[in-house]
Amino acid sequence: NTESDSIQSEVILYGTGTGEPITICTACIKFKSLISTISTSQIDLDITESAITIHANKSTFTIPLEANSVGRLAEPYHITKEELTQGIDVDKDCWSFIKDHQMFAVPKDTTLPVCRYTYLGEDGNSLTGNVDYSLFTLAPYSQFSSTSLVTNTIINLMTNLPETAKMLHHVDSYVIGAFVDSYEYRVQLTPKVESEDVGYYNADMIMEIMNQDNGGIKLSAKAIITALQQSNLLADANTPVSLICEADKVHLKDKRIDSVIDAEINAEPFDVALVPEFFKSALTNVPDDDITIKPIFTEDELSGIVIESGVMSVLLGKYEG
Repeated sequence: NTESDSIQSEVILYGTGTGEPITICTACIKFKSLISTISTSQIDLDITESAITIHANKSTFTIPLEANSVGRLAEPYHITKEELTQGIDVDKDCWSFIKDHQMFAVPKDTTLPVCRYTYLGEDGNSLTGNVDYSLFTLAPYSQFSSTSLVTNTIINLMTNLPETAKMLHHVDSYVIGAFVDSYEYRVQLTPKVESEDVGYYNADMIMEIMNQDNGGIKLSAKAIITALQQSNLLADANTPVSLICEADKVHLKDKRIDSVIDAEINAEPFDVALVPEFFKSALTNVPDDDITIKPIFTEDELSGIVIESGVMSVLLGKYEG
């Protein structure tokens, strides 16, 4: 990957060929997109110093050499089948969970560069967050054996690996391999780590906050989303909403609506103002409709909520207007 120094991959296709070995650099996405349009299961490739020519059925396609070719690309560690037996199976469900339910909290723009990454702890936890909005997600889905920071490119790659892929920790990187009937696949990932340059997640502090036990209210995420949609229809721009827990009822309230929401209450009364956009985003990305919302305190002052849904938790700080 010429866009990143942290990913090197290699595919060795089984087949027959003639001529001397040759190496050229061409546009990966263009090559992949063209191959995906070809219906035949077998193709012939003519590789020259200036182009790749694809022969499929009676058609011919030529992809030229990239003008800004970087020459021979870096190759991943050449892991063998024997070495891979010491590795672990890549759990694509694990990585898909991070992609589908946690990546929404990764900001495109942030004052803290470390928040552009997903934090994968050696304790098995995955953490994403936006410190500017006091929004964090936590789930037990890290497969890395050392604490790492990874980009969404790596997350996407992990969700699209071959089903037989295995992963092995190698020095300061992770090597993944898959050997099937028609090809060998290898990729080497070198994630970033927390540092003065990148920043620190302070994961222990965040998880300690999320693990507070101040009681909670059990209710439906969809019910709150409906109330938020109603609020959005009538509210002025940037208007916060209040989640109010009383002794006998829970309601969502702003200047123009007061929606009572069915809930099982096991908490002391609280009233917290939240940013509707972030509240709704959190609720639409949790894995289950049945949720528990718990109040969070900092030095005895209400500072936000934690939304628990299955194995996932979302920390959302209160509105600071």
